[in-house]
Amino acid sequence: SGKDTSGKCPASSSPAGNVSGQGPTLSNPPENTLPSTTSSNKKARVINESDMDIENTFSPSSGPVDTTSVEQTSQTDTSSLDASLHAPNNDGDKGKSIEKTLAVSFPERAAFPDAFAAAVQSQPTKFYASAAPNAIEGFWNHFAMNCDVYDVVDRQLSLFSSYGSSARCQGSNELKRIIVHFRTKDDIEKATADPMDSLFRLHFHPYDSSAIKANENERTLVVTDIPLFLNDALLRGTFSCFDNITKCHTKLAKLYRTAYVTFESTDAISKFEDTWAVLCGGHCLCVYPASFSPDQCKERRTYVALLAGLPRGTIAADLAEIAHEVSAKSINVPFSMNSS
Repeated sequence: SGKDTSGKCPASSSPAGNVSGQGPTLSNPPENTLPSTTSSNKKARVINESDMDIENTFSPSSGPVDTTSVEQTSQTDTSSLDASLHAPNNDGDKGKSIEKTLAVSFPERAAFPDAFAAAVQSQPTKFYASAAPNAIEGFWNHFAMNCDVYDVVDRQLSLFSSYGSSARCQGSNELKRIIVHFRTKDDIEKATADPMDSLFRLHFHPYDSSAIKANENERTLVVTDIPLFLNDALLRGTFSCFDNITKCHTKLAKLYRTAYVTFESTDAISKFEDTWAVLCGGHCLCVYPASFSPDQCKERRTYVALLAGLPRGTIAADLAEIAHEVSAKSINVPFSMNSS
């Protein structure tokens, strides 16, 4: 209480004319008062107004910086970051730069009931024509080979813009035909109107390949179970007694061959509707018309009786008497134990 405290200046009071260090009171502070090292106490020292202006120029305009709050904001909160990544997107928050992952979306295509009708289809049409060169007397005297005829026909028919430029021959002897095709109906009508003087009066006629194949199929007989040692000459001689043969070709089928015999007329085929087999060289050959359906062909192998204990080297001709007694339609003697 006896101490003089008039020389002390509180931090909130305006500065006086004395500077720091003048006066006995400021030079000798009380012993029980500890010197403060905080930044707030440093700003509270008494200075002149002119010095204050100079010092304020370099000091920040805001108040003292709270280092504690800065350290807290610099730390990464993993829990809040994870929650923000999985939080739903809120379109109402505008002005915030939120990273968004762009999702690629494709428009849904409406299902069409018929895909073939929806697609653009191209079905080029070809109009065929044929001519019989052997019907013209002395026609082959002007040509040495078939390729010579092709070249002359192609040059002559190339005058038509839709000509296919691919003449070819089909058949042999009296059935030999020169086949050509066009892409427009108008050109084929002009080409088949009259015989061509430049081609030695060769006359082309409309030719329907599908109709020709269908007609040929009606005149074709299928012959199966032909042993490999039976030659084509013996095969042709066996079936030529039914009608004239126009074409005959064979193909290999395991231990046997299969033949396709084409006759001139369908009258010969009608004879095989009830005939199931024909003997050729002592062996039984199964036959059926090519126009038969798969069910009709399967019917001829549905009911089978097995005859065992035959002597070695037995052929179908040796069993003809037994087949007649039991009214068998065909006989098959296999050449292998595994064949049927």
